[in-house]
Amino acid sequence: MENVDVEKSTAHIIVEIIEYVADSVVIKTILRKTTGSISVVSIDRGEGLSERTIPFDTFVQIIDGKAEIVINGISNFLDTGQSIIIPAHSANTVKANERFKMISTIIKSGYEKIPQICSEWVVVLLYYNACGNYVNIWKNCVTEKGSSGHNFSPANNILNST
Repeated sequence: MENVDVEKSTAHIIVEIIEYVADSVVIKTILRKTTGSISVVSIDRGEGLSERTIPFDTFVQIIDGKAEIVINGISNFLDTGQSIIIPAHSANTVKANERFKMISTIIKSGYEKIPQICSEWVVVLLYYNACGNYVNIWKNCVTEKGSSGHNFSPANNILNST
């Protein structure tokens, strides 16, 4: 799956690794894994990315110029150095009222499948995953009772022994 346009273990000036092309959108992949991707995009004036909806959050940072990011019908105008997170499952469009470059980062974490009550305990789950107890905590998370006799307190994110 790893198909990248940028060499690893080499310093890069991101804004310089991609050029503008008249009447075009250019995309260079910095890193692509099954868990997500990082791309640099240049979009010439009057061009854009078609409306789309994906099941993952997307972090967009403008590295040159100005962009219009439309999320669920609401326009957000970003200047160089500004960023925005496009929420998962949100209709979004990227427009170039003037040419710009951006970094797009998509993390395919799978967190969308975690029950809401568990979202505050991701760090605890990861810690316990290293100890081999992930399955038990996952099963007991909704009842706020973890493996090894631990209780989770969502109000103050405290892990207490019982």
